[in-house]
Amino acid sequence: MRQLASRIMVLASCWLAWSAWHPPITTDAPVPLRLTIPNIQPLDRGDWRVITRRMAWKKAAESMAATLKEAGFSPVLVTRDEPIELHAFDDAQTFTDKKLAYQIKTWWEEHHIAADIAEISNDAGSSIYHVTLGRYYLTGYAEQAQKELAQVGRAYMYEKRMVEIPGYRFAFPSMPKSEAEILWRQLQNLGIADPVLMQESEFEKLYAISDANRSNK
Repeated sequence: MRQLASRIMVLASCWLAWSAWHPPITTDAPVPLRLTIPNIQPLDRGDWRVITRRMAWKKAAESMAATLKEAGFSPVLVTRDEPIELHAFDDAQTFTDKKLAYQIKTWWEEHHIAADIAEISNDAGSSIYHVTLGRYYLTGYAEQAQKELAQVGRAYMYEKRMVEIPGYRFAFPSMPKSEAEILWRQLQNLGIADPVLMQESEFEKLYAISDANRSNK
């Protein structure tokens, strides 16, 4: 009996040792998932454009064109009519006598305010005159003009309205984004304030350039 018990103990020990080195295979192992990743195009894919900010004065565009030409650039000038906010200042009076209107114009000029005469014809065929004291498309300039007018002490009128005027921009050739970023920095170094960097597709959507509104002059 003792020998049998010893043999049983030996067999049991061997089975436990084998089990420790050969663990059972489980059937609940995680199944690998197969997911389809969508073809996402990077945002900087394709060509890009650099364009300048809108200029409301043709002389400003001509001055910038000279600066760019001197620096070796030949961008396309894009011109189109665009709505813009106008800040208008006038003397508070309206005149039917042109001579009197010119007297008031002179008075403003003597107080260091640039003035001009605007003639308006009415339905009766006669004319009335306004002494204009400035037209501004930039809010900062309008605020500065308003401070100067307030210091003079004479009554004036102010009106803000939307008008359509030609806008001028320079558009540079399309190029890879890395090159466009270099050009953007070069323009900043030339003193051109805040040029715009955009994808070619967005540029075509906003400024679809045709032969009628592009120029290299």
